[in-house]
Amino acid sequence: MKKSILLFTFLTCFFSFSQTKFIEVEVRDSIQLKVTNFEYQIDIIQTDNELYGNENNIAEKRKEIRENTKKRKKEIEKFLQQKNYNYRAPYNNYLINNNPLFENKSFIITLKDTTELKKVQKDFERFDYINIRLRETFFEDQEKSDERLFKKLIEKATKKARMIAKLSNLKLGEIIEFKEVKEIDNFSFSIMDLYINKNNRNSSSITYMNGTKAIVVKFSAN
Repeated sequence: MKKSILLFTFLTCFFSFSQTKFIEVEVRDSIQLKVTNFEYQIDIIQTDNELYGNENNIAEKRKEIRENTKKRKKEIEKFLQQKNYNYRAPYNNYLINNNPLFENKSFIITLKDTTELKKVQKDFERFDYINIRLRETFFEDQEKSDERLFKKLIEKATKKARMIAKLSNLKLGEIIEFKEVKEIDNFSFSIMDLYINKNNRNSSSITYMNGTKAIVVKFSAN
């Protein structure tokens, strides 16, 4: 008797599940985000000749690298002060290339706009032992921007799902599942890779950046 009851319960659940209908859609969209400021990182680097020029005496080479880097750090910091840059040291004892020889040999500068970025390019072109790269971009009211983008995405997903429901002779129901998809193959923040070094002197104007997200939304249907 108990086996019959269990079998009946299982069959009831199975058929109920098999009759459940849903429509799942994936959408992507973007909005423009106003940039408020940038953080660029200045790394003191060594040339290949400096790194590998004296392999017979490793201890002497390490000492030479430390002395050169220490001297260059003082030179860069003095220059930052003379030019009135807003700068600080990286947090968490940042290591360049995870190499303790370069520990704390970086500076973070804050720039407000592309005019200041062009100034950095001009000011630092005299130094052939540094690399300057974009570390972080800050935007105006990120929370409201996210809310605006998600609203836009849900509206787009609903429109797409409603079309699919119509073509399938179904009635679209409410949202039953929602998840954000990580952008990998079509990563839209390519501008975040912007960097400056002695071989890169040009930069386009940056006032707004496209913020892109992708979501998967599942709707009930009947």
